[in-house]
Amino acid sequence: EDLYTKTANATVFVVSWINEDEYYEGSGALVGPNKILTNLHVIENSNEIYVIPFGGMAEDPSNDKYFPAKILK
Repeated sequence: EDLYTKTANATVFVVSWINEDEYYEGSGALVGPNKILTNLHVIENSNEIYVIPFGGMAEDPSNDKYFPAKILK
């Protein structure tokens, strides 16, 4: 079976807001219930973090399915 098909649902898109004009984007992987692993440079110094699960992006960004996140470690 194709690796992509097996793993795509365990990925998220991460948006990390530093301030009103500055943000970072990156990917993340689900590693446990409600736990996502991403790179430090994606979330470092962030004030707000949101994740969009695989399949949650819409053509119109105002219709994206996103969820707030927080840094655990």
